[in-house]
Amino acid sequence: MKKLIFTFILLLSFNALSQGFLDEISGELTSSDLITEKIQKISPTKRIFIISNENNSFNKGDFISIVFLDKITARGIIAKTKKNYAGIKIVKINSWSHWQKLIPGANIQIITGDDSKFRSAASKKEEDPEDISLIQNDSDLYNDVVIEDEILEVSENKNRHLKQDNLLTINYGQVQNLDQNNESAGYQQFILSYAYQIRDNLWLEASYGQNIVRDFPSIGIDTTLRQISGKLKYTFKIPFYSYVQPYVGFLSAAGNSPQAGIDPTGNTSQTDLDNETKLVDALTKNEVIFGATIVRHLAPGWYARVDLGSDTISGGFGLEF
Repeated sequence: MKKLIFTFILLLSFNALSQGFLDEISGELTSSDLITEKIQKISPTKRIFIISNENNSFNKGDFISIVFLDKITARGIIAKTKKNYAGIKIVKINSWSHWQKLIPGANIQIITGDDSKFRSAASKKEEDPEDISLIQNDSDLYNDVVIEDEILEVSENKNRHLKQDNLLTINYGQVQNLDQNNESAGYQQFILSYAYQIRDNLWLEASYGQNIVRDFPSIGIDTTLRQISGKLKYTFKIPFYSYVQPYVGFLSAAGNSPQAGIDPTGNTSQTDLDNETKLVDALTKNEVIFGATIVRHLAPGWYARVDLGSDTISGGFGLEF
């Protein structure tokens, strides 16, 4: 009965308190910045929350701040969404006294994304001496999250070094092929890669790269060089929030130059025209490749990548999802 009375009082006072919060930060925040949702469940440790997402205002990987009783109370990251619900992993408690009052059924307000401008305004007032951070270092952003109940389940395999199943990367670097003298040459190329984790730490990746080779096979003629590859990778964890993925795979490369071997003026000998065609054909190759990819987390959902292999030496950035 006491719990029901307390919840009823919280609901009655919610609107008045939220207006007080708006006034407190001197117009930096408007009502459109606040999203009202309701707590559905709280884990025994109060580190995992399930809240409503009726407004569909946040997605997996979003950072949010919880406003409760006129105060920014906690900071969290969306671990998973399902229908009109969201699972939140709490990463920082801003107000311990307000935190203790959070109960299932209570209305809360959400600030999505960066809350620095609101926090800076609130910092003019005395901060709660019992503020607690649940993140001690960067690695805590990637801790395992588990939520299990009849509404929402968030689970991540502890055996997996990279928790997400999909990696999408854009790289820029050097690939090897032949030049006009039929000798080995390096070409700068953009490479788009997609990798899928087919089982714990085992990845299958497909890549596509393309560049234009100027004045090849002869002056005034350009050739498009394309490379397609498939790789099998295995992930090992290394220091500094990084991972190394040795790989083996197969690469197919080919050149395309519609003008090669054609002389509309009639001033080029047939021997030279045949040589142009042979040079373009020489760009074609099919071979086994091997090497290693190094991946380093930059922020939740984002990573940097370097490839060192027989197919390419390149670097870039990517998205994990």
